[in-house]
Amino acid sequence: MFCDELDELGDRVVSHVVDTADYGVPQRRKRVLVIASRVSSLDCRRRLTAPRKRRPY
Repeated sequence: MFCDELDELGDRVVSHVVDTADYGVPQRRKRVLVIASRVSSLDCRRRLTAPRKRRPY
């Protein structure tokens, strides 16, 4: 819904589900990351990836 409204307003929208543990947060929580731009096109084929590193927990 939210992404559709942004698209109707002329924004280019990409959304991904990310696990915060992949970004250094010591809990496994899934979050939706929404990126919108009116200025440039977004590459939807490329997935957002977290840096691969060993977690201390």
